[in-house]
Amino acid sequence: MPSSTLNILKRFETWVKAGKISGFNVVMQRNEIVIRSSDNTREEQVELDKETAASLKIFFHGVDKIEYDSFDYVSLTSIINAKLILDRMLHKNDSKK
Repeated sequence: MPSSTLNILKRFETWVKAGKISGFNVVMQRNEIVIRSSDNTREEQVELDKETAASLKIFFHGVDKIEYDSFDYVSLTSIINAKLILDRMLHKNDSKK
């Protein structure tokens, strides 16, 4: 989940930098996030595990959507990166047993 989510976010960031879209936002829905271009021409959905979805919902409580290049967007990508690092560390430790 975390790596595929980051890959999709990076793809949208690349489209913004290339001028293909003017921006995008991220919306939390049940156990998924929806990444949608500002002009509504592109959209991706990423299913989240229950724990990650619950954590993000608590952290972003009261935030309707997370706009690209905002403080909330930086926080979102930081949380996803932290989850990815923790998953890798846990998997590495499990493989040593």
